[in-house]
This record gives sequence, C-alpha cells and structure tokens, in this order.
Amino acid sequence: MKDLTGKKVLFIGPSFFGYEDDIKNELIVQGAEVDYFDERPFTSSIGKILIRLGIKLLIKKAINEYYNNIIEQAKIVKYDYFFVISPETISNEIVEKIKATNPNMKSIIYMWDAIGNKNNANKLINSTSFDCCYSFDRNEVGLFPNLQFLPLFFSENFDVNYINEQLRKYSIIFIGTVHSDRYTLVNKIINQVDGNLLPFYSFFYCPSKLLFLFRKIQSKEFSNISLRDVSFSSLDKTSIRKLICESDIILDIEHPSQTGLTMRTIEALGLRKKLITTNEDIKYYDFYSSNNVCVIDRNKPVISKSFLNSMYIPPSEDIINKYSLREWIRTIFS
Repeated sequence: MKDLTGKKVLFIGPSFFGYEDDIKNELIVQGAEVDYFDERPFTSSIGKILIRLGIKLLIKKAINEYYNNIIEQAKIVKYDYFFVISPETISNEIVEKIKATNPNMKSIIYMWDAIGNKNNANKLINSTSFDCCYSFDRNEVGLFPNLQFLPLFFSENFDVNYINEQLRKYSIIFIGTVHSDRYTLVNKIINQVDGNLLPFYSFFYCPSKLLFLFRKIQSKEFSNISLRDVSFSSLDKTSIRKLICESDIILDIEHPSQTGLTMRTIEALGLRKKLITTNEDIKYYDFYSSNNVCVIDRNKPVISKSFLNSMYIPPSEDIINKYSLREWIRTIFS
C-alpha cells in the first residue's frame, strides 16, 4: 500500500446513492486531497436518459464544456492520481487531455457495472488510456488482458461494529432499483414465504417518472408494474441501514447481464446478515457458506424453511475485513 498523505486525487465517477461520498471521505481519511466530479454532466432526467441510450450527439457540446473546465482545473492543481469509476460520458480524447496535465499522474479505472453495458468503458479499457483497470466482475477479467478483479466494498455505514442493535421487524428485505425481472421475482418470493412470523419488506426505486414510463413502453417486464409500486425518491443510507438491521435476511437480485456481486451483497457481509441471491457466482467467493447464503434459480426460486430458520454463522474477521472500503482503497491505490 502506498502512503496517500498529501497526494492529490482527481476523482470522476457517477453520483450513486452517496457511494461517491464514502469513497471520497475514505481517501481523505487515508491522507489524500480529493476533488470529486460527477461523471455525468447532467442532473436532469432527459440528459441522463440520452446518455444511457448512447444518444450523445445532441448533448456533445455540453459534455465537452463540462470536461474542459475539469481539464483547466487539472492544469492548475497537478493531480497525482486520476481515478474514474464506471464511465458513460468521458471519452479517450478527454482522458488523454487530463493525463497530459501531469505526465507523472497515475490513471485508474474501476467498473462497478458490467463493461458490456457501457460502450464508453469498453473503449477505454480496450485502449491504453489507463495505467490500472479493475472490475467488480471476476468473469470479465479473462476477457481483457489488462483488467484486474476487485469486488465491491462495504463502508462504515454498513459495518456491524459501528451499529447499535435494532429490533427485528422483517423476515426478508429487498431494496433496489427496479429493472429487468426484479419486480416479478420479488413478488414470487413474497408469495412463497408469506405466513412467516415477520413480514416481507420491499422497496423499488426509479430515478424518474419519465424513465419509468419509457421503460414501460420499451420492456414487457415493466408492463405489470404501476406507478404506485415504485418510489421516485431514493432512501438515504441511514434509512437503508436501519431497515436492513431490522431484518433477518437480505434479498439480492443481480442484473441478468452481470455476474459481479452487488453492493448490497457486500453490505450484507459487513452487517453479518443472511442473504438470498440469484447470483450463482457467489459460490466462488471466500465468504460463501450455504448456511448464510441461499442461491436461488431466478426462474423457479425455492427457499427452504431450514435456511429461513437457521442462525447466521459469521466468517472470520480477516475475510470480512478484506471487503471493507478501507482495504478497497488501499488495493486500488497500491
């Protein structure tokens, strides 16, 4: 691990449920000076939809102006590290201009989305723009010769050592963005476990009504989801943590196009909670135990009563600590 004391970090990544703040704050705790910029120049729903759909011609001028301001700042600050997470808008040309502001600057890219879902990221990782490239999906590493595997993390917000005991209210909890078959699958599981002593809690989030209505037109999987089933305001971390702590088991449903473990899966580890997941790949991780993790078929989910009633048996502290945000930062900036 390198000492980050006094090192200047230019951090560009998506604004995503406050995880960017967790990363920035941990870098500061480890001694770095950090300037953070949202990777997406637009906060409006229309702008985000155009980026997500790859329709950038209409907003190219605004993207260039946004990044030109960052480049001008980089000329003044002379950053030691250039750190990018899951890019959608930044191009190779912009990356090279930022790097040119300090030839000795180390450039790092980390993917917490499937690379195949991000056209820009695919191009960047296939290029030689970054000194170090990481992915949360171990199955993608073999597809790119310069890609290293690094799972996601849990922050202090989801570390059981920093949390007071909560009264149990729910048997199983699901909190997540509405996409793919998540809504259908959650309801299948609710019907299966209905009758437990404690109720099931679910919360579906969508960033905007416009995006939701677009998905209803575009995807048959959204056809049976009504507006009242979805929240267009996200839960804050304190609320999410409280709900999870009040539950016995966390339900995780990954996007069908990825095999990397979700943030919620790693947070379950940090909070020492049992997990039900559709992700078979979890069996290859060192913290996996059939006592703590129930892997279900997303087409025919079956959850045994013995799993629902079993006690959590925590892995060793050495294994758990490997997945902390502190160690994640140390690995990336090593």
